[in-house]
Amino acid sequence: MARTKVAVSLKYGTRVVLPFTAADEVQRLKDEVTAKIQADMETQKLTDRLSGKQKLLDLGLTQAEVDAVTG
Repeated sequence: MARTKVAVSLKYGTRVVLPFTAADEVQRLKDEVTAKIQADMETQKLTDRLSGKQKLLDLGLTQAEVDAVTG
């Protein structure tokens, strides 16, 4: 079954089913990769933050001191 996309005319409210082109597939893949990279970056940022806080606790700082330093 061929992939399709739906285009809607804002002026007339009509709905047209169009074929899903190679360019559409390329854009979908780009969007998918970009979303994955952003999610990975957010995960790494959170992991680094938690690791840094744990290292401060391991150095002997109290949780209150760690919170004061890291915000």
